Amino acid sequence: MKTNKINIAVLITCHNRKLTTYSCIKNLLKTKKKNIKLKIYLVDDGSTDNTTFFLKKKKIPHLKIIKGNGNLFWCGGTNLAWQNANKDNIIFDYYLWLNDDTNIFSNSINMLLKVEKIYKTKKFICVGSCYSNSNDKTRSYGGAVNLKSKIRIFKNKPLKPTLKYQKINRFNGNIVMISKKAFETVGYINPKLKHYFGDMDYAIKSERYKISTFLAPNFLGQCYNDSKKLKKNFKFKFVKLKDGFSFCKENGGLFWFLHFVSFLKRIVFE
Repeated sequence: MKTNKINIAVLITCHNRKLTTYSCIKNLLKTKKKNIKLKIYLVDDGSTDNTTFFLKKKKIPHLKIIKGNGNLFWCGGTNLAWQNANKDNIIFDYYLWLNDDTNIFSNSINMLLKVEKIYKTKKFICVGSCYSNSNDKTRSYGGAVNLKSKIRIFKNKPLKPTLKYQKINRFNGNIVMISKKAFETVGYINPKLKHYFGDMDYAIKSERYKISTFLAPNFLGQCYNDSKKLKKNFKFKFVKLKDGFSFCKENGGLFWFLHFVSFLKRIVFE
């Protein structure tokens, strides 16, 4: 790990939950150490609750707010934030994906970066696990390992964090640290995807490029699992179907359409 200043671009997308977004940023700023410089790129994707005005009044240091058109969703918003970061006159060492409903813990940044020193690699991705409830610490998001099934090729085994780093090849996008060299190899999130599967697609692509990907020890944040809420939202259901089609077509191999049909059945009847 470098002893001089470490520059990290934090990539966040938000829409109509200004208090949740503000809580995320407040907790993020608590992770800052002397040798770490954070620059936050926040895409406000068409919020109608005055999110931008509210956050500007808070005078948050090193925060750049980018206006979205309301149709970017997570993938498009994160890519727009990423592109803005790369246009700035700053050489970033790492990029941090952070969901705006995730409250990151104070030691999380250090834990995500520590893997570089332990495994002696500058081309890596490190993922943080989240729990939904602080009482029982049930895992909500984090890393997983693909089971390499010939039939159910997208079947993954979610991993609970332990006291050690674990090698993974699939992950959710809530807390994800991507080194500069890993980004230079993998690139941006698939532009064909709007909201769903962008993180899993990125994980699959990273595995193809042989990027070392790890799950950090312990839980690094809190984020409630909102999958049940989104299942009832028709707009998100439609987006999920379109994203599922693109995801299966690109990653499903010769029988991709059969995988999509199986996925379609689950969406329709969920």
